[in-house]
Amino acid sequence: MAETLAAFGLASNIVQFVDVGIKLVSYGRELYHSEKGASKENTEIDKIAADIKLITQNLANGAVNNDLALQELVGTCAELARDLGSIMKALEIDPQKNRRMETMKKSLKSFRKRHEMKNIYDRLCKVRDQVCFHLNYLLT
Repeated sequence: MAETLAAFGLASNIVQFVDVGIKLVSYGRELYHSEKGASKENTEIDKIAADIKLITQNLANGAVNNDLALQELVGTCAELARDLGSIMKALEIDPQKNRRMETMKKSLKSFRKRHEMKNIYDRLCKVRDQVCFHLNYLLT
């Protein structure tokens, strides 16, 4: 019975290792062949973060001067967008360096940072939703 469980555990570990390897290779291939040196998903997330950062800067410069709660939300939103943008920039391939080595490095770095990126992105979406809710409340 114990040998069966050990064999099953070993087989599941091998499958998991192969799955991670396939994901890394496919991500690395996407990076290597990309024109901008970043995956499509990372490029989209970077655009969203930059747009949110720009909008929150515009809000901070004008509309939220009298509302402290909204100022805090906008500041938090801008900070999260800045953090996410800096992570996305760090994952781009440097065109001056060896493309193959850079692809391998950035693939591994992206794989290690995926939970942090998802966490920041989820927090950013929640704060953005709260800013929208707050602005809707002020307009009614």
